[in-house]
Amino acid sequence: MRGKAEEAAALVRARWGLGNAPIPNAVHPLEAHGVRVFSLSRDCPEVDAFSFWD
Repeated sequence: MRGKAEEAAALVRARWGLGNAPIPNAVHPLEAHGVRVFSLSRDCPEVDAFSFWD
């Protein structure tokens, strides 16, 4: 028996044509389907820690 998260993941994989293999970079398909993954100004004093590749 699968839980709701597993069912949702299977549905997204099927609709987006992702197959069942591990996704090497989850950001690319998310952004390709209109999901905003990251948006934060580098000059943001309220945030004291985060990391990214520049």
